[in-house]
Amino acid sequence: MLKICEPLAFSGNPNVMMKHVLRYPNKNWKLTMLSMNANITMKDILKYPNFQWYGPNLCMNPNITIDFMLKYYNHDNFDQYFWVNYSKNPSLTIHDIIKYPKKPWSWDYLSCHKNIKLHDILKYPELPWLFTFVSINP
Repeated sequence: MLKICEPLAFSGNPNVMMKHVLRYPNKNWKLTMLSMNANITMKDILKYPNFQWYGPNLCMNPNITIDFMLKYYNHDNFDQYFWVNYSKNPSLTIHDIIKYPKKPWSWDYLSCHKNIKLHDILKYPELPWLFTFVSINP
């Protein structure tokens, strides 16, 4: 059983860095997991475009900005899943939401996002905050 799960677990290990991926190219790396890895940066993604980075999971990588995704990925193909995932990005700020107010954000995730504070919600009451989720905002 461990052999089946091993590549997935290894790829998702938070200690894995791009240098490990390059040093051990014959490992069965799972780019879906590596794409979310906080040690993978925008620089890595640009430097290794031949890797099949997984866009929906890149959106949850704290090093990836929305501007990066919109610039380097075909955003015409971004679906609701992209926006749900980006709404969970640990680096997302109120400025991202204000900059792109017409995007199909996941308001349940935004309403309880750790970087969205009560003062942000009160400052922008016109946004469709979900107060059930605001109540559990840390």
